[in-house]
Amino acid sequence: IQGLGILDAELYDINKYDINKYVANDLTVFDHVNIKSYLWVLGVYEFFRMFDQQLKENPSIADSETAISINKAKIEFARIRIPLAKMEPSKKHEKTDYAVPKLGADENQLGWQINDNETIWYRDLSDLAISILNKVRAFRIQENLQKQV
Repeated sequence: IQGLGILDAELYDINKYDINKYVANDLTVFDHVNIKSYLWVLGVYEFFRMFDQQLKENPSIADSETAISINKAKIEFARIRIPLAKMEPSKKHEKTDYAVPKLGADENQLGWQINDNETIWYRDLSDLAISILNKVRAFRIQENLQKQV
């Protein structure tokens, strides 16, 4: 998770003004961002998939609200993760989504255009992941406090 957090910090503020800058050996920021964002999506998705599976085996590791949030995050990340990893749209969106999302950026942030009408924005995914991790952390703190009493 800490490694994914480092990638997240590097990617969070990349925008259309940054993406075409050259960095070294004729590579652009886009070249670096493309692979880092790909790895970030796969890693965060895998974390939520694994956590969701653990919750099914041991529901006491999070409260029900957090468990629902984790499952929803897994589903939301899957929409971008499946086409990035498999180069095909998820079955749920095969009639609408591209086989390979198009990475780009606007004035504020990165995003993947997943079909002619929709873009999944990087910051939305990042903020979602952070908010859920904060819920997990708060639950764990509360559990530890109750054990001390």
